[in-house]
Amino acid sequence: RTVAASVDPASTGISCVAPAGILGSASLSLLLEGVEMGQGPDIPYVDAPVTYGLLPTSGPSKRRVVVSGQRLGGSVRCRFGAIIADALSSSEERVVCEAPENTGQVQVSLSIDSEPWFDVGSYTYEALGRGASGCHVVSMSPASGPRRGGTRVSLRMDGPLPSRCRFGSKVVYATELSSTEIGCDAPEGLADGRVSLSVAFGQSS
Repeated sequence: RTVAASVDPASTGISCVAPAGILGSASLSLLLEGVEMGQGPDIPYVDAPVTYGLLPTSGPSKRRVVVSGQRLGGSVRCRFGAIIADALSSSEERVVCEAPENTGQVQVSLSIDSEPWFDVGSYTYEALGRGASGCHVVSMSPASGPRRGGTRVSLRMDGPLPSRCRFGSKVVYATELSSTEIGCDAPEGLADGRVSLSVAFGQSS
């Protein structure tokens, strides 16, 4: 199959778009006015990745999002809207991405081994929580830590800054990190597994 080449005026290179419908591999030759000028290495064709969607489809920033499918292994990058980051992990059947800080609904795309981007679904950003004060948590990092405690959890807020954090049944005072962010040190002695994290105002527990 013959396709037209594109010449890059800024360099001495040319580019060609590989035609579809070829099985196995194909030899690559350069033609000039119908005359073969040279032949390059064979180009192997592989099946394109297949995706079945992503989960969850909504949540806050920093949430892990899993894309399931087939032929997803390799060096994978994730794109949420216009923000690009490396995947946390990838295998032939799934890719794990972390939702970067953003708002609204964005398209999620993947690129494997620097190949063109392909869409896998959309992700809608939601606040972690909202209180009567009118503030809500925009993002939280990290989302886990050791049982011995001491992990500094940073919460970025939209609205007034809370004075305390509650980890399960234990309350700690917050440290103001900036005009929009607080830090709370996770207490020790919490049971293994998940605990709820909430914020509060005032001095009482």
